[in-house]
Amino acid sequence: MGNVARDPEIRYTATQRAVASFSVAVNRSWKDQNGEMREEVCFIPVVVWGKGAEVCERYLKKGGGILVEGRINVRSYEAKTGEKRYVTEIVADKIAETMTGYDVQVIYVTDAKDDTAVKEADLVLYGCSTMGLGELQDDFIPYYENRMTPALLKGKNVAVFGLGDKENYEDYFCWAADILSKKVTECGANLVCPPLKVDGEPDDNEAAVVAWAQAL
Repeated sequence: MGNVARDPEIRYTATQRAVASFSVAVNRSWKDQNGEMREEVCFIPVVVWGKGAEVCERYLKKGGGILVEGRINVRSYEAKTGEKRYVTEIVADKIAETMTGYDVQVIYVTDAKDDTAVKEADLVLYGCSTMGLGELQDDFIPYYENRMTPALLKGKNVAVFGLGDKENYEDYFCWAADILSKKVTECGANLVCPPLKVDGEPDDNEAAVVAWAQAL
């Protein structure tokens, strides 16, 4: 987690796939051998592909806070001098631009081993796809039945989003979002806004997703 060090630059490959590149400034602190605190700023190159690249170009600005999750990639290129150089960069899988005063933590429901993150959060977002005839996805059911309780959620600020297929399952479109909304309300949580219902892939509904997130 750090701050955007320069505005994203976007280019397009021969197949018209978007690629955005920028760098993130990260502060590093440590004690030297004399026990004195030292600090330095590391600049980490970041590369984002596809729809995410266009979102980065549009919304990320120099100085803004950002959390990047991805994989380390090492590539090489030949400089004008003929020298071979190596670059280590982050290829971003997920980017969550942080809101002022907030740290954004993304946890898959199967990785939620305890309730610490929910208890400490100022705002909790639950998201789930709708499966079959209006059902929660299988891996969400144990968490829904055993962990979403008044003891955990009473008084918490919660928002819900869901994914569905309106064309083929119109009668059950995003029922998972409605099921979760009802559950958190019954548990005494404060549902801060109507649930976001995404038809198909989030990347194809960028404007709606961004507008909903900015309203939180």
